[in-house]
Amino acid sequence: MNLLEHPSLLGFEPLFNHLDFLSKQRGSDAYPPFDVLLRGESTLVVRVAVAGFTRHDLRVIAQPHQLLILGKRSQGEPAPEATDVFHSGIALRGFQRRFALGPALTVEGASVADGILEVTLNRAVTSSDSGEEINIQARQ
Repeated sequence: MNLLEHPSLLGFEPLFNHLDFLSKQRGSDAYPPFDVLLRGESTLVVRVAVAGFTRHDLRVIAQPHQLLILGKRSQGEPAPEATDVFHSGIALRGFQRRFALGPALTVEGASVADGILEVTLNRAVTSSDSGEEINIQARQ
């Protein structure tokens, strides 16, 4: 039995499955580049470089225990003629970027400007670490 299969870890299966998926990803981790900023004690901002993509080409999906960011260029956009391009260095290929989300992180919103997608995450601040006492009912 490994640590992740310990019987006292209840309800963490989706998170463990996601962590397992992330550990098996190789090589595709470089595109697109991203930053993670800490704003205050409870706000994280994921900034992803999405030059060449419009907001209509991007999707941000909040799933249990993960944030998924997808980019796919619209089919309707005309490609520049080969004679018009001297050098093409901006990667416009589709991408899929996953981030594991810790407990109590929620996605507050997303915006794109100047080739940067920003996704804001907030961590719920608990007022007390002492827990909550549960009333015990008698079974009949």
